[in-house]
Amino acid sequence: PPPSPPHLPPPPAPPFPPTPRPPPPPPPVPVCSGECIAGASCNMCLVAVAKSVCPTPSELSRMQKCHPTQPWSPGNLCEGDGECGTAQLANNCEPHDVYSRLRCRLAPSPPPPPPPPARLPASERRAPAPQPPPLRRPPPRRPRLAARAAPSRQARRSLAV
Repeated sequence: PPPSPPHLPPPPAPPFPPTPRPPPPPPPVPVCSGECIAGASCNMCLVAVAKSVCPTPSELSRMQKCHPTQPWSPGNLCEGDGECGTAQLANNCEPHDVYSRLRCRLAPSPPPPPPPPARLPASERRAPAPQPPPLRRPPPRRPRLAARAAPSRQARRSLAV
């Protein structure tokens, strides 16, 4: 009889159940353009809603204040009464001040200006370099009066005759 092949162990089984792939990261939040009229002091972008989209009176009675500690997300509406830079008298949804939070992030603040140069103590200050004396201009020339021309030879001869 022919020799039997050597006995190999079976290949390892794949993990069961298979490990799910992580979800893709969410898209980056865009930087707010110039539409934010309130909310910067609370690191959010708020715009007043148009009267055509004002909530019903029952929704207004349940509406949260525009405050960063409130658990509300972009697109949700809030009532502003001065919180986070909202107007107290916007009355866009009479008599309420209703805002919508936009899904954007505020641009970072510009860096502060550099500090002014340090002033040295008087004992370490250098005296300013001596300045050369100002250039002296000569006084303006006065126009000379026209001198009478001496009579020409011919004129002298004619006078002598």
